[in-house]
Amino acid sequence: MAELLVSAVLPVLFEKLTSGELLNFATQEGVRSKLKKGEKTLKMIEELLIDAEEKQMKDGAVEM
Repeated sequence: MAELLVSAVLPVLFEKLTSGELLNFATQEGVRSKLKKGEKTLKMIEELLIDAEEKQMKDGAVEM
């Protein structure tokens, strides 16, 4: 259940992180590199969740 929520939220978060307005603001405020690092972290989390979900489908014994 939590996986569905996270899977639905992450794409919206990626879209917001890469929006032109936010990137312009981030550049002006000097936080663009932190946003990019956060975006990479979120992508890694998404990949791990997808992998865990696939493993859980193959082997019901896999737990979060």
